[in-house]
Amino acid sequence: MLADQPALDPLIGGTPRSIIYVTVEIKLASEGGGLSVSIKSSGTLSDSERDAPAQLAGGFQQAIDGLSAAPPKLDLTGLTQFDTSVLASVSFQYNVTGDGDTDISASYSQDSASRSLSVTNASGTINVKVDTSNPALWGTNAQRAQSVASFLRQFENANSRGHGDESLMSMFENGFAQLNEVYGTPSPQTLPGAAYTPWLQQSDQAMLTGLADFSASITDTATSSNPMRPNEGDTFA
Repeated sequence: MLADQPALDPLIGGTPRSIIYVTVEIKLASEGGGLSVSIKSSGTLSDSERDAPAQLAGGFQQAIDGLSAAPPKLDLTGLTQFDTSVLASVSFQYNVTGDGDTDISASYSQDSASRSLSVTNASGTINVKVDTSNPALWGTNAQRAQSVASFLRQFENANSRGHGDESLMSMFENGFAQLNEVYGTPSPQTLPGAAYTPWLQQSDQAMLTGLADFSASITDTATSSNPMRPNEGDTFA
């Protein structure tokens, strides 16, 4: 886990980065049914800078517990809301290989301008990216929650029609919702040109989802349902 701290960036390994840009490496290990945490930094940290990555360890373990469950689940809530006054960015990587159908690879990174999630397992691949660099586009919490709920219904309906994998879609929906749950404080600035046409701004704002710009994709692993045509695959994307 890595953390940059304007001195932290988290990697299992995690690395957080702080505002003086000291890299902190956090390693988690399971020992005797308990969790051990070791933290190493590339520079001297203040008390608050030491506390921030230590608190992230719980978020890392939360994410790991979800990804190692059967079926795997996505829980990034302990990572998406880190202390931005201490940490500049956070990255998380998780890989399990050699276990056949339970192999899984996941990565998550977040800084002040973007958030990115990728998960691949036997069921397929999901990717979600959110551009948080323009706070002027953010809506209220209520508006954003309503928009997320609307998108989740669309995802679920599409998955049902396309006979997609339920567990993969569940992770996709959870990832999309968690990455769009909390952005920070919206900017009071108006959109370009809106100061000259307030009536247009109101109209445009009504059409906005309140969400930051994002891209999201889900691709199921192709399967062959016709024994007479093994080269033909069924997939959902």
